[in-house]
Amino acid sequence: MEAAKEGLFLSPGISFEWVGTKGPYGLSGKTANVYEDVMTIAIALGADLDAMRLAQRVVRPRADLMHEESGVIIEVDELQHFTSHRLLSFESYPSGAPLGFDLEDYRDLCEQHRVKADKAWGTKKTATFGPKSRGRQRAFYDALKDLSLPAAGLPPVVRIAVPDRDYIRAWKQVRDRVFAAVADGA
Repeated sequence: MEAAKEGLFLSPGISFEWVGTKGPYGLSGKTANVYEDVMTIAIALGADLDAMRLAQRVVRPRADLMHEESGVIIEVDELQHFTSHRLLSFESYPSGAPLGFDLEDYRDLCEQHRVKADKAWGTKKTATFGPKSRGRQRAFYDALKDLSLPAAGLPPVVRIAVPDRDYIRAWKQVRDRVFAAVADGA
């Protein structure tokens, strides 16, 4: 990866006990203060709240990358992260939420790519969002990470947008932001 060439070593990301199919019902302790925001997003995206609350098998998606020394989580967002559902999730982000990406840039990218992304990623069923809901579930997990990780005392999630899969160009655009986040988190 380009980061390693510049001396920034990243590990595969980890999962978090409160980020998963239980959604807002998995939040507790330090993360409880984002419960209302996360619940609002779950409802807006059409979550089956009973399925979330009663989930026996909890799936916990892993973060893409992590800088272990600073605790910075880095998500690499390809086309499937720029759906109309992701755009909808941003409407419920609290003002002033600590984010490691530019929210307006992400809204613009969702507007630009949502038709293609919705078509490609909206067909699979999920247990907590129902038929044709993979895009809604992904948008929810992204929002859950964005809001709950800083609430738990971790640095804001740094997101690298690569809807075109041009990873080298994307790295060049965000490298300063990534290095700054790592320096702040250390």
